[in-house]
Formats: sequence, structure tokens, C-alpha cells
Amino acid sequence: MKRRFTLIELLVVIAIIAILAGMIMPALGHARAAGQRTNCLNNKKQLVTSMLMYSQGNDGIMVFQSSIGTNPKPYSYFIAGLGAGMNSYMPGKAMLCTSVKTGFKADGSNAAGMINAYDFASGDDATHWYDKARRQNMGRFIIGGDTDNVGYVVEKMKNPGGLILFADAFKGLNGAGDETPYWYFNPVKKDGSNPYYVATVHLNESTVAMADGSASSMNARSLGTSDTGIAYTIDSTFETLYKDGSKVSW
Repeated sequence: MKRRFTLIELLVVIAIIAILAGMIMPALGHARAAGQRTNCLNNKKQLVTSMLMYSQGNDGIMVFQSSIGTNPKPYSYFIAGLGAGMNSYMPGKAMLCTSVKTGFKADGSNAAGMINAYDFASGDDATHWYDKARRQNMGRFIIGGDTDNVGYVVEKMKNPGGLILFADAFKGLNGAGDETPYWYFNPVKKDGSNPYYVATVHLNESTVAMADGSASSMNARSLGTSDTGIAYTIDSTFETLYKDGSKVSW
């Protein structure tokens, strides 16, 4: 006579399967997140390379924002070649962080964050990213007659290997109430109305690209305590804000 499983034996088998699944799923999730981080890192590398190629054909200037007609457009509009007669240096979707599922917008407003150095170009005190000490270290590389037309001159960068040009940047929850990527980030400014911060969305790290063409992953502490000068970051839950690697209130 064939022996059948008892109810207890069946429950034991189910319990063992559940335990194994509980052990495997976190590892699979971590592997998936690591793959996303690697993909995002490769995209940052491609992005900074594309920006350097763009500058070579445009008098050595990296565009931050420039007007098309009467409307200012972000750097991504130009790198993706979205305007009539423009060259495309990389696909727009490659500028979008791999941690989000939305599509790349036509105006590039949800592309990878580029450093907004222009807003912090005035003043010599420590509250400005582009203060006297950093100008001496990084060079006077910012040009532009107004906020709608800003560029960064490559040959005037003294320390391109220490200048984070691109990073994973997102809007904070206290802004528009969403968690969407944004095309620039504020390096040192805690701003409730425009909370565009570097976000450590990839296993508590942000993928960043330097102005010299290199790319790496950095956590909040390394971002806040290095010469890069990225003071404010938000974590992957978009609920915790850090300043120089330490938690602060919104």
C-alpha cells in the first residue's frame, strides 16, 4: 500500500520551503539592486563622456542650462539632441536613474542630476558651494549672463577629478509631495521650496560621475566628508535627510 503524507509532514515541508524562500528572496533582491547600481554607474560614465564630447564641439563648454527661443532647457535636452538639427550624444532614457520606472520626459526634467553650481557662485562664505576656497581649488569655471544661460568651462576646472558633475538626484517629500528624479541637485542648500538633493538610492549609495570622466558609487558620509562638497543627501526611502553624513530634520 502506498504511504501518503500526513498533514503534519505536509505542513513541515511547506514550512521548510517558506524558510528557504525567506532566505533566498533578500539575496535575490540585493543582487537585483546591485545590478541596477552597476547599470546606473555605467550610464553615469556614458553621460559624463557624452558631456565631454559635447564640450569639444562647443568651445570647451559644458551646457548646464540654455535658452531655446524664450524657454530655458536643461543640459539633457542638448545631450539627447532633442532640438531641431542637434546631434544626439546618448539616448535620453540612459539619463534616467534605473531605480525609477517612469519614462524619460521630452524636456529632460527627470534626467540624472547635474550640479547646480551657478546658484552658489556669489559670496565668499561657507554657505555657498562656490565660495572663495572652492573657487581656488576648483577654478573659476562658471559662465553665464543669467540663470537661463549657464555653462561650465572645462579648461578652467582645476580639479575635475574632485568635481561631482552628475549624481542620482531626486525631489524631497517636503516639496511637491513626490519622489521623482530631477535634472539638477543643490550641493549645499537646504531648501524646502526646491529640495533637489543627491539621493543614495542604490544600496545606500549614489552613483556619481566626475568632470574628468570617472564614475563611482558613494554613500552619504563619503559625499559629505570629501572635497566634493555635497552636503545634503536623502536616503532611498526619501524620508531621511543627511547633512555631511549625519541625520538632520527636514
